[in-house]
Amino acid sequence: MRYLPEPEHRHGTIAKTAILLINLGTPDAPTPRAVRRYLEQFLSDRRVIEIPRALWLPILHGFVLNSRPKKSARKYARIWSSEGSPLKVHTERQARLLRSHFGLQVPMPLTVDFAMRYGEPSIAGTLARLKSEGLRARARASDVPPVRGEHDRKRAGSSRGVSAEDAQRAGNPAGEALSRSPFLYRRLRASCRSIGGSRGGRTSSS
Repeated sequence: MRYLPEPEHRHGTIAKTAILLINLGTPDAPTPRAVRRYLEQFLSDRRVIEIPRALWLPILHGFVLNSRPKKSARKYARIWSSEGSPLKVHTERQARLLRSHFGLQVPMPLTVDFAMRYGEPSIAGTLARLKSEGLRARARASDVPPVRGEHDRKRAGSSRGVSAEDAQRAGNPAGEALSRSPFLYRRLRASCRSIGGSRGGRTSSS
């Protein structure tokens, strides 16, 4: 497996760490074309749809992608804001608030960014940008929707698992799960509670 080259390290400098919040994903726009592109990526994932490919792909390309995007686009349009997709807007806002909070609370070079498993900004693109900015160490935190039933449990599990694979495929051997970085994991949970409390709401990350 090929990895992206690490930034040049200068002795005496402290490696900057990035926490990457990974959410499930969203279309780029509430239009049939954008929704079709998103659904094709999402529903082509072997971990999301476990039906044998020989059976599923003809259904996906012959029926689902020709009928569902238009209907789904109308539903997305009803919740779309002037800022864009609510999921993307709130994930970006969460990353920005955590970045600011960590800047004041954590005694180490640390930043927070976000990516989407399906759609943009992609995991690979975000990791490449972070690496180009000189970040050497990373931890990732999946921020998938709440689990309510068996289907959601499978979807959440597949999102977390595939996010890890995507990080590795994108050239991020240091991108371990945040729960394997106890210090960062504790700080993230404490920061989420602090930010949620100070804003009169709850902010969660899993």
